[in-house]
Amino acid sequence: MTKESKQNTADRPPLYLVDSELLDLLYKLKQQSQPIIGVRVRIDKLYQDLNYRNKILELVIDSQDKESCELAWKIQHLQKDTQSQQKTTPVSSDIKPETTVERSKTANVSSVLNMLPENNEQGAPSSVQAPILSDVVEPDPLDVNMGDMSSPVEVLNKIQMSETPPVDVVVPEKSKLPTIVIFMTSILALILALLGVSLYLNLTKPIAVVPETAPISISQIPQKLFNIHGSNTIGEALAPSLLSEYINTQGGGVTRIISGNSALDREMMIQQSDDTLHVIGLASHGSSTGFKALMNGKADLAMSSRKIKDAEVEKLRPEFGILSSPNSEHIIGLDGLAIIVNPDNPVSALNSKQIAQLFSGEITDWSDVGGKSGKVNVYARESSSGTWDTFKSLVLKPNETNLVETARRFESSTELSDTVAADKSGIGFIALPYVRYSKLLAVSEGANTMPIVPTAFTIGTEDYPLSRRLYLYVPQNADNQVKSFVEFVHSPAGQDIVEQHGFVSQNIFASTPYQDKSYPWEYRRLTKNAQRLSLNFRFNSSSNELDNKANRDLNRVVDYIFQNNGRRVLLFGFTDSIGYSEKNLALSKQRVETIKNALNARGVFPAVSMGFGQAIPIASNSTPYGRYKNRRVEIWIE
Repeated sequence: MTKESKQNTADRPPLYLVDSELLDLLYKLKQQSQPIIGVRVRIDKLYQDLNYRNKILELVIDSQDKESCELAWKIQHLQKDTQSQQKTTPVSSDIKPETTVERSKTANVSSVLNMLPENNEQGAPSSVQAPILSDVVEPDPLDVNMGDMSSPVEVLNKIQMSETPPVDVVVPEKSKLPTIVIFMTSILALILALLGVSLYLNLTKPIAVVPETAPISISQIPQKLFNIHGSNTIGEALAPSLLSEYINTQGGGVTRIISGNSALDREMMIQQSDDTLHVIGLASHGSSTGFKALMNGKADLAMSSRKIKDAEVEKLRPEFGILSSPNSEHIIGLDGLAIIVNPDNPVSALNSKQIAQLFSGEITDWSDVGGKSGKVNVYARESSSGTWDTFKSLVLKPNETNLVETARRFESSTELSDTVAADKSGIGFIALPYVRYSKLLAVSEGANTMPIVPTAFTIGTEDYPLSRRLYLYVPQNADNQVKSFVEFVHSPAGQDIVEQHGFVSQNIFASTPYQDKSYPWEYRRLTKNAQRLSLNFRFNSSSNELDNKANRDLNRVVDYIFQNNGRRVLLFGFTDSIGYSEKNLALSKQRVETIKNALNARGVFPAVSMGFGQAIPIASNSTPYGRYKNRRVEIWIE
């Protein structure tokens, strides 16, 4: 390197400064985008030249490759945050900084002039060769030996070490070339260089696919719509789909999901038809984390796969109102807590006590429950999960036992399910949509009750012993955008999405269930030619007061009956076994009358309404939850 070149290197500004996270992302962009956009991506310019970087980002977004687009949007978002903090080394006032275009032009002219034979004291220059394309295009100093660099930091070091300084056009002082020849040669070289660069760019530029909406501009600052935190059962897949479809109904926006530091932390980037940007934050680390996020001001509504606890209601009440009230507690779907084993396990059914014994470590060999001899390996959800809370309250607590200490805990439902499917000795519990490759077991409430397989009907009626509800909890002071989203979830379109994700929607259908000979004769006679609807009306303890789900179900039933005009409606009421049987019989008739009057007020007039007291229990009366499930009114049509 000549003395003059060294001086030029010393005068140049340093690399365009980037933080370590952006450095990693740019390195990934170089590797992913080049085969997709059809243009050689220069890693040194990607780091140093902001204009060049933005051009590459635009090409990547235009390609509509999902993985590369998400990477490009993340770079734009991070770049916007860090740009204000970047500083460049001051340049001497007597040296004018070169732009990218000026530097390219200078290098290209130099490459042409360098083709001239060296000047000597006696000779004049020989004829000038026209430059070819490879001579004009500035080479990438990192095109060679990229493979032996293991990190972006090494790439940056290589840029700093190998960076070629701009080459100035220097006419030797003692040159005997006529001035006009040198001038014309320079002009010709410059024209040829520019033509070559233009030709190269046109040849290598891919045919752009115009997206449905304009790509997100780095100059736009997204506005937060709302944040939703809580249940992984809801948040892992169902919530993103509900949010995406809701945004589409609000103006045809385009929704894209960008992963955060964890797969369970995401941001939904929304570009509306008027080019405004919005963000919905989504975090799904477990039901209890949703209520904590409300308290800490990090969430605007909470997802939960269990009912809110009394202590949580009281803690949140001063700021958010009574979250257990009908206006705040919204049942958005139903789910069955699935007990899963390896597909090769011969066990097909377990009762509640056996399940508790297996998960507590009291039973350690599969042969004790009818399986092949072998150790039992237990897998469970993490302690912040609503799925875990439901399992604990429905299985472990009623049997006065605790989870075995050797159980492996999982935050991800999918990961737990796949681990059980791969372990011939494994057993776990999971939400019904995440059964995947595992084997699903039938469950009975006790040793003397019939095992029930979780189906859309047995979960919809909540007859399945381990059925549960999925909730959204909305503060009473929530803004209209949050309330609008919740109403969409309740709509038929929202419930269709719930169903598509393997949960049980609250859209009503009719079925013909099994009739046991132990059922009352009058009940069997009246329902012989009838079909039962896929829901039950349930009541709070010792009262005729409907629970929160039943209030909305009334309107769904009315819509269904009007759509199936001409069919008779039958109502049958039941209670738990607490108290005298005569009192329970009277209470069951009162509950039937409550539903009958509510339907009459909506234009539906049942043909039959009867109470059967504590007959036909579908769950154990020895637990609060079992008694709650037995306090119901069934609705049939014929």
